Amino acid sequence: MKKITLLLFLVIAGKAFSQQAYPPIDLDLIVSSIDAASGRRELSLELLATKISKDDRVRMEKAIEDLNVSISRDRTNATLFLERGLLKKQLSMWLDATADVERALRNDPKKHEAHFYLSELWMMQGGRYNALTEIEQYIKQYPDSAKGFYQKGLVLTFLTRAKVRNFKDQCTESIPEFEKAIALNPNYREALLVRGYCSQFLALFELALADYDKVLASHPDDSLVYFLVGSFYDERKDVANACSSYTKARDLGAKVPDRILKRICPGK
Repeated sequence: MKKITLLLFLVIAGKAFSQQAYPPIDLDLIVSSIDAASGRRELSLELLATKISKDDRVRMEKAIEDLNVSISRDRTNATLFLERGLLKKQLSMWLDATADVERALRNDPKKHEAHFYLSELWMMQGGRYNALTEIEQYIKQYPDSAKGFYQKGLVLTFLTRAKVRNFKDQCTESIPEFEKAIALNPNYREALLVRGYCSQFLALFELALADYDKVLASHPDDSLVYFLVGSFYDERKDVANACSSYTKARDLGAKVPDRILKRICPGK
């Protein structure tokens, strides 16, 4: 059977200047390479980027210019480098952002949150070893951080140590990290979603549906979850429930391709 690839954009929401808790990650689904046949779906980390408006981009670029001036006057200020690095991260300037955040950490080794940002940045660049090293440093400092274990789970899910992807092994390795995150934050939407999808891929169908249902209990209008539930029933050949879930996802704003609806919901 032909595969259906689900490309998850991990959209970082939040203000660029925030130096408090890392902004929540929201998931927006984009579907590609969808054919008439249903099949197993592998998650691929295609892009970790920030959705920003043109006005926000102009504002951020101006802020970077101002920080450039401040940094030229004081190259020992870790906060300035971190602020500039996070702005560049929002603008998808991965290499420059990494350099700034690393400089912030060299200037002030106590800025432990920098390890979290570096893990994100290395993940964006496909650097599995560095991404894991940084998030493990972060978890060492914050062992009760749900977002730390979630981030580690993402690295293990999306980046492989081998040249050939083996999504089954990647999910098997990452699920325990999502479980740690959920134990610390039982309603952690994103951790539940990715754990649910990994469980679905591993044919742990009851566990997958339980995770999706838990998200819907607190987010009843979550179009992404309805799409994932639709893919769940689609894989199980439950046409009626697949049609209902895909339609609900579409009605809530998800970009469900017409060819899926025509295949699953003929005549509607």
